[in-house]
Amino acid sequence: MMKKLFIFRLQLVTCRVYCLIVTTCANTMINLNNKVALITGSSDGIGKTTAILFSSLGAKVAIVGRDQSKLDKVAAECEAKSPHGYRPVVIRADFLHDEDIKRTFEETIAGYCRLDILVNNVGVVNLKSFDDPEAIADYDRVMQTNIRTAVILTHLAKPYLIESKGSIVNVSSVDGLKPISSEWSYCMSKAAVNAFTQAIAS
Repeated sequence: MMKKLFIFRLQLVTCRVYCLIVTTCANTMINLNNKVALITGSSDGIGKTTAILFSSLGAKVAIVGRDQSKLDKVAAECEAKSPHGYRPVVIRADFLHDEDIKRTFEETIAGYCRLDILVNNVGVVNLKSFDDPEAIADYDRVMQTNIRTAVILTHLAKPYLIESKGSIVNVSSVDGLKPISSEWSYCMSKAAVNAFTQAIAS
């Protein structure tokens, strides 16, 4: 059991619901002043929105993605929104490679020397049907990105989050609860995220 480590699952049903969550957080003036947050998959979508929101609430953020130009744009938005003018630690990484996952964590700690919040957001959908000859290779890609990355980062972050009494947000999906055949491996990965969150927090 992870004593003093609080893990929360953020179950995201739709982007509209997420926008409502973000708006509520901003309106309630949550204080993240000088908290350090590592947010995966933050070059666009949910991760980008989270990075900008956390920056606007005073946090120091590390953003991660594969597209450098997108990351640079997100970094500029975060800096503009930050009440302290904090510019994020920007990390270009491909989480299909374990060494990039570990390097992401190392660069975050090197930049900030602490961690308060880990947001395991990065995710991809399956591109192949179950009957496709390349289905297993696609399954490996989805599971590596969506669940293995979260497990490795959580394992690395544990001692830092215990010290800071920090939090983990694991971004999941309704598809992890109500699977559909066309997204078979994506649904499996999100069900795994749910089970991992519940198991490690118990």
